Amino acid sequence: MDRFKRWISTKAYKRIKLFIFVFIVLFNILAIFVGGLLLHLASPESFKTVAAGMWQIFTDILDPGFLSSHAQTSAGGTTFTKSVEVVVILVCMVTFTGAIIGYISNMITSIIENSVGGPKRMYLKDHILILNWNNRAAGIISEYLYTELCEDVVVLTTNDRNEVIKEIEDSIFESGYGKNQRHVNFVVKQGEPFSYSELDAICVKQARTIIVLSDKNPEDGELRTLKTVMMVSQMNSHRNNCSIVVETDSQNIYELVGRIKENNSNEIIPAYLNKLLGKLLAQTALQPKLNIVFAELFSHGGNEFYHIPFERLEGIRSDMSEEEIINEYFKRYNRAIPLTTSRSFDSDNSEKLFLLSGKKSHVLNCREKELNDGNIKHIEFKEEYVVPKKIIVLLGSNSKMKYIINSFKAYISNYGEDKLTVYLVDVEAHLKNIPDHPCFNKICISDRYDVLEIRRVINSFDLREIDTIVILSDDMVSSAEYDSGALISLIDINREIDKIEKSERPEIIVEILNPKNHEIVQQYNIDNVIVSNKYISSMVAQLGDDSSIYELIYDILTFDNELDDFEQVYSSNKESKELYIKRCGDYFKERQCFDSIAQLVYSIYISSGKTQIPIGVIYADSSKNKGSVEMFERTYTFPDDIDTERKIELCDDDCLIIFASDF
Repeated sequence: MDRFKRWISTKAYKRIKLFIFVFIVLFNILAIFVGGLLLHLASPESFKTVAAGMWQIFTDILDPGFLSSHAQTSAGGTTFTKSVEVVVILVCMVTFTGAIIGYISNMITSIIENSVGGPKRMYLKDHILILNWNNRAAGIISEYLYTELCEDVVVLTTNDRNEVIKEIEDSIFESGYGKNQRHVNFVVKQGEPFSYSELDAICVKQARTIIVLSDKNPEDGELRTLKTVMMVSQMNSHRNNCSIVVETDSQNIYELVGRIKENNSNEIIPAYLNKLLGKLLAQTALQPKLNIVFAELFSHGGNEFYHIPFERLEGIRSDMSEEEIINEYFKRYNRAIPLTTSRSFDSDNSEKLFLLSGKKSHVLNCREKELNDGNIKHIEFKEEYVVPKKIIVLLGSNSKMKYIINSFKAYISNYGEDKLTVYLVDVEAHLKNIPDHPCFNKICISDRYDVLEIRRVINSFDLREIDTIVILSDDMVSSAEYDSGALISLIDINREIDKIEKSERPEIIVEILNPKNHEIVQQYNIDNVIVSNKYISSMVAQLGDDSSIYELIYDILTFDNELDDFEQVYSSNKESKELYIKRCGDYFKERQCFDSIAQLVYSIYISSGKTQIPIGVIYADSSKNKGSVEMFERTYTFPDDIDTERKIELCDDDCLIIFASDF
């Protein structure tokens, strides 16, 4: 008997739904049998057999009204038999009809739950997986609205599914896309991102791109991120057509993922985006107009960076120099601007050309007729471009501070101590972590949120002599407190700036973390707003589509002689290349006019000794800065139909965006 009980117990635990179903059926069969037996014994003339009694009760259960009509006949039975029928009918209606309805309802609910969570397998291929969830994830999905292809995106997270869906819907709505315009099919499933069965259920081995986001759980977030990377890298270890992008703001995870990458054949990109953002903030502080350029380049919403292997390009051989390759591309192709090759920084030694274009499908578009010397306009430059001196006020600090400082130090190393002065305004606990330097002036305040103290510091400067004021948001506080310090500082700084003539005002750059605060900052007539989380979302989406461009982006954001995390000087086979904003009046000896973008770009490239490539223009007359991209009010990089005849007249105050190794 004990053995039977144990068997029942284990089977019931393992197959509880089936056990309940069988129990319901058997109980009701027993009830009907007992009722039929009682009817037969009490009224054998009316119910000649037990089966007849059981059938009578069964028909009464299916149609209780049949009991009333049957009672009126001569075969209606006695009062006792009628009472037995009523009792059995009531019992069976509750335990059978009610229980079966409940059982089926529960089964339908389980099917629905298993379709959004659990190991039920989906049928997908070449899709994008997003594992984990954070406050930057919805922005990543919105970025795919601007791609050429219709993307299938699957999210696997332990977060509440309905809340995640609402975040995505809100992000898509804010992007200006309606339901009929969507370019993304997204599915959200609840589950553990490092569970083999759940990853297998969403076809992790068939995914084109896997994006592992940093887990914000304060207790074991880093460990969960690491376990996810370890699992997906092993499950895809046999593949070479899958990119795994690991987004993290932890240096520890960044270094550990680097070690995992060393022992795997698949493409793993440890994207330590706090580092990239720190570099971006430093470059924007030095050249504020770069913010609008980076916002376009690091997004699917405008021109983007692409790569193409040498073997796919006509007339290009691996024995050519980089200058020869770029020159040959200019001559043969007309829907992209060539920038550089992978020889400088590509770790896998593959031969690639990096380009800038509106769409990936454009990069192999050939000219009907090759460019020749007759298409080149000879340009004379001023003998020496004077690097402007910069005075920057940096208010506040955050986790990116180390990389901002490293970029400033590299800039000083390249151009001299007389070219940069930085005032660092913050509490003592943060300032003591910043290294002493002749160009760094530390101003200690007691409270980052004290309006009167911020006002005192601002009034101590002659704001007409300041080039840029950068207000940083503290990302080391809780998400509920994001941007509070930046917004408090902005109120008082804006009050002082309004007292100065517009032409004499410093550039104000405000970094915010929560994209929803962007509109608040814009009400204060601040054009340069760096939405850090939006930048991260855009970069991760781009890297998910083409992980090869990570090294190009890193090179663009890194000055020569810049220190890395291990205090090693950044170097490559040649000088790194960045983006520079050059005022035409300081650049050309005389005003220039071109017949097309191709003539402008190719002429400057050749006339500069093949060292500088213009990729866009920022007109002094803002009405000329027009674009057709919904995501931006204006686009500043050149459209990729570069052969189209269009007059391009550049006045002294217009600025060119130049891709080069230095000013």
